[in-house]
This record gives sequence, structure tokens and C-alpha cells, in this order.
Amino acid sequence: MVRRHSRAWSLVALTVATLLVLLGALVARVARPYPGFFVAPDFRVFPSSPAAAAPEWGDRIVSVDGRSPVTLEKRLAPGGPPIRYEIERAGRRVALALAPQPFTWRLLLGHFGVFFAVSAIMLAVGIVVFAQNPRARPNRNFLLYMCLWAVSNVAVPESVLGSGRFAAAVVGFVSVVLSVHEDCHSFRAGSRP
Repeated sequence: MVRRHSRAWSLVALTVATLLVLLGALVARVARPYPGFFVAPDFRVFPSSPAAAAPEWGDRIVSVDGRSPVTLEKRLAPGGPPIRYEIERAGRRVALALAPQPFTWRLLLGHFGVFFAVSAIMLAVGIVVFAQNPRARPNRNFLLYMCLWAVSNVAVPESVLGSGRFAAAVVGFVSVVLSVHEDCHSFRAGSRP
């Protein structure tokens, strides 16, 4: 059975490897400085804790120390001076100065642990459904779907922490593939989107 469905099991192995790489990248951030808030690929802010001087949900970083927001990760230094942010909030510009903070295990587990748990469950469910009848096309499609979702789900934490936008590209790519996969499956089944 394993040999006969080697493409499916290769997909599972690739998914597990990708999940481990993304988990490793996130774990490597522990004890390193981070801004004290999370940043989406479009530089929208997601506060990691309520703080008086922190940016608010939905603020967008316009500049970091007078430079492009792309330089944010390079500006972070342990115990370094506060970073000056210019943010856009409700159509107006606001200036903030915030010192970098250490990224902790508590932040990792509290904010992102659920992403990994859900991905592991999704992958396990995909494997169980596929193993029931590997020859059935719906089961193969379901496994593919669950693998893609598991990778996308685990890429989210790294995409809001890193300025190296690999994880954001993974999230963007997988979401397009998932929507195309769903549209193709619906079309083959005879339904119209």
C-alpha cells in the first residue's frame, strides 16, 4: 500500500518537513528581540499584549526610525534603544517610540501554540481519511486539502513575526492553491461556483 500510493505519502512527508522547518524558525526566535507587537505582511499591527504606548489593532507602520518598515527586523537589538515608529491610525499619522522586547516561550505558546496543534490535527485527520480508502479520489483530494491547510496554518505565526517574508509567501500561495483546488473540485462535481 505504501509503495502504491507513494505520491500521497511523499506529500505527507513534505508537509511534515515544512511544518518542522516553520516550527524551527519560530522556536529560533525565542529570547531574540521583537517589536513588542506582531506585524502582518502589509505592516498592519496586531498587539501581543495590552500596553498604553503600543500600537493598536489595525494600525499600519509607515516608517521605522525614518526608514522603510521593511527594515524593522534589522533595527531590533537586544537591550537596544527605543525604535521610533510612524504609524497610520484612522487616516492620521502617529509617532511612537518603543523599546524592543524579548520574544518568550510564553508568547510563542500563548499566541501560536494553537496553530501547530490545529495543523497536527488537520494532518492526522487527512491521513486517517486517506488511509480508509486510498484509491478514492475524494480521499486523495481531502488529504491534499488538509496538507495545504496544515502548512498554511503553521506559516501564519512566522508571517507575522518575520520581515523575511517566506512564510507570508507560503500563506499567500497556499490560499490561492486552496481556492483553485476547491473551484476545480466543485466544477468536476457538476456544481457551479
